[in-house]
Amino acid sequence: MPERIIQWQQYNQTILHPCTVVLVLLAGVLIFMLPRRLVPIPILTASLFVTEVQRVVIAGLDFNVMRIMAILAWMRVVLRGETRRFTLTPLDKALIVWTVSDTLFYTLLMGTSQAFVNRLGHALNGLGLYLVLRFLIRSFDDVRRMVKILVALSIPVMAAMVIEHVWGRNIFSVFGGVPEYTVVRAGRLRAQAAFMHPILAGTFGASLIPLCVLLWYRGGSRPIASAGLLAGTVIAFASASSGPVLAYLSAFAALAAWPLRRRMRLVRWTIGLTLLGLHLVMKAPVWALINRVAVVGGSTAYHRYKLIDEFIRHFSDWWLCGSTKAGTWGWGLQDITNHYVLQGLNGGLLTLICFIAVVVAGFRCVGRSLRLCRGMYPEERMAWCLGCALFVHAVSFFGVSYFDQIILVWYLLPALIATFYLEAQKRAAEAQAAAAEEELLFVPA
Repeated sequence: MPERIIQWQQYNQTILHPCTVVLVLLAGVLIFMLPRRLVPIPILTASLFVTEVQRVVIAGLDFNVMRIMAILAWMRVVLRGETRRFTLTPLDKALIVWTVSDTLFYTLLMGTSQAFVNRLGHALNGLGLYLVLRFLIRSFDDVRRMVKILVALSIPVMAAMVIEHVWGRNIFSVFGGVPEYTVVRAGRLRAQAAFMHPILAGTFGASLIPLCVLLWYRGGSRPIASAGLLAGTVIAFASASSGPVLAYLSAFAALAAWPLRRRMRLVRWTIGLTLLGLHLVMKAPVWALINRVAVVGGSTAYHRYKLIDEFIRHFSDWWLCGSTKAGTWGWGLQDITNHYVLQGLNGGLLTLICFIAVVVAGFRCVGRSLRLCRGMYPEERMAWCLGCALFVHAVSFFGVSYFDQIILVWYLLPALIATFYLEAQKRAAEAQAAAAEEELLFVPA
């Protein structure tokens, strides 16, 4: 049975399970009825527990559950005027520019109106949901609450993946798009729950680890943080995939670097120069190290190395506006298991640079938040944990291209980072104003 069980023949037609209808209707009602701070709950729940193949097709336009949630959420924030007082951050601008570049160059690459419609759908899934989350998440408390919601929802995901390991069947197969019998590779069951691939499910689990630590440093949240750490660990390892396990280890490596938070420039230069030195002395290019980090039996680390290697060698094929020729570069390379490579193939060099700029802007917002929150505990710890979560995704991008529900999980993170950065600016300005006022009080007349 092939590992990537995506039933392409089911696309472009309406597929709705009765449970999906009930869940979407209930989520829609809650989106309009709940207070602003709780609106993300139905959005995340409906998106995480329904497979991506469930959809409504109207006039050739596909509306999966995530897109339906995005449309309903936009209706809510517009009707209630919750888009007011919205401030753009560098991260917001980077995401908008990247989305425009991706849409434009992919359309030019394919040269069809269908390609433009396809990119608009991706923009709704990504930027549309991102902006809605930015409108809904406005404060430190909102950031903590969103993390707590996501961690709480991971617990039933863990339960579903445990059932897969015990029973050997995926309970979400009733929705279609995922296999009924759990995929086996090298004698290991690869659980995936409602995600379209085990690696994506495992990546979700690994990305939870820094967020659980974020909750740990907030009083009263340690029970849910402990449950989340267990859920993230089980989900990552139940996927039986090297990528999630490496992402999981990278989460702890990033968290352990907390004492070096004031010296991150030195850390970056050290890592960069080390990789450059290895590239100069190794017989193979430095990215060949990817071929040596397989930690799970049956891993396709060589495929990931070869994909990057051929991507660089065929720079002239894709740099202008992308390429559809990856499958001709070598056997099996039509399977793009690298999110950075996917950006270049879909939109050329400019789109790849814009995507990297999104990641860089996220880390810059985290770095500025750390400086602004210096001396404020646990806010400084929270900023660091958000940066660690971003690092996990940046590492994961080398091993898998994102699609399905993981898209929402990914876009939630920069929304949290951008909101945290704005709130840190506000708190720092208030503290500075208070200090100035206090100083004036002690100035002799």
